[in-house]
Amino acid sequence: IIFNSGYNPRLITFLVRLPFMLISLLLGFYVYTWAGKLYGTNAGLLSLFIYSFNLAIISTSRLALTDLAAATFFVIATYYFWLFNKKPKLKYIILAGIATSFAFLSKETAVFLVPTFIILLALNYKKIKIIKGIISLFLIALISFLIIFAFYGFEVNTIESSLTQHYKERAHEEISKRTGENLKLRET
Repeated sequence: IIFNSGYNPRLITFLVRLPFMLISLLLGFYVYTWAGKLYGTNAGLLSLFIYSFNLAIISTSRLALTDLAAATFFVIATYYFWLFNKKPKLKYIILAGIATSFAFLSKETAVFLVPTFIILLALNYKKIKIIKGIISLFLIALISFLIIFAFYGFEVNTIESSLTQHYKERAHEEISKRTGENLKLRET
């Protein structure tokens, strides 16, 4: 499609891949920052060096794949929640909520952030009271929900209403095959 569009296909490909290259740089920044906070500047630099020459990062950072974006925002969300566990401040919860929403918008496997946050909370139960921890998880979920809801234009629809006619017909055909019932497709 892009080769016959009349536009420069190399430019289009570059522009599509550019955000993912920038996301890989963002992940490298957080790898350096987190390792530096844990073990010092030299450890941060070593972590960044290892990250920079990791073949998985090199191969995926130049492609437009959602895996790298999800991993980046997963790390960022976990980093800010870890910071919240060390120093309970509202700004860390807000940043964790924003990163969590971007992780969910990138890929559904971000659902693994929920047990990750619960485990981090359980490991630090002495520093953070349980009620404060539950409230922080609720705030992260609320912030994430609001950002995701805004991203989808504050629309509430059924799955059927969001599908194109072709997919509606195919879904009804599949259901009819499996149930033996002839379902009539509603006109919208």
